[in-house]
Amino acid sequence: MGRLKLGGFLDQAARTPFVWGGLAGQDCMIFVADWALLRTGRDPAARWRGSYDSEAGAGLILDALGGLVPLLDEGLGADGWVSTADPVSGDIGAVEVRAVDGRAALAGAVRTGGLWAVKAQSGLGLIRAAPAAAWTWPER
Repeated sequence: MGRLKLGGFLDQAARTPFVWGGLAGQDCMIFVADWALLRTGRDPAARWRGSYDSEAGAGLILDALGGLVPLLDEGLGADGWVSTADPVSGDIGAVEVRAVDGRAALAGAVRTGGLWAVKAQSGLGLIRAAPAAAWTWPER
């Protein structure tokens, strides 16, 4: 995947409002699913997209699957993404972020250069982080 395509996706994501569930915007899970969909033509969040509209609703899905890493693994793995210990630009990861109130949580992120792009309620941010897990699309 070329940098131009990733750059264009990130520019668009920066202008897309944060909306839980992804019907009229993106949250951190839908952000990475939208990248995977653009990259592969497959939507790893198809079964969850639009099924929740709040942080609590997202939390119920995460709790049912055991957290963000199992959710991403299930969705991405079903579409052919594979785990990687050495993520590169365009890969997807789960990274730790801190909320304004100081709470730590995992968020879906897209690798760009040496940083991770993360969709937050305050907008699109770039952070340095070691991923809790990461997935890559095997070029075919």
